[in-house]
Amino acid sequence: MTARPGRIKSIIRFDLPHPRDSTSDQFRDVERRIYADLDEELAKTFALEGRSARE
Repeated sequence: MTARPGRIKSIIRFDLPHPRDSTSDQFRDVERRIYADLDEELAKTFALEGRSARE
């Protein structure tokens, strides 16, 4: 999701077989990408509100 207004930012394909190993490199790469996208949008939201991300 994007910072205000909330829109879909990206679609991340998750084609790992079941059962998924949450410690695998492939799983961790997808997880890092998701958190990086979220962090970027949170920073934008905080900037719009005049706050820092650490408040």
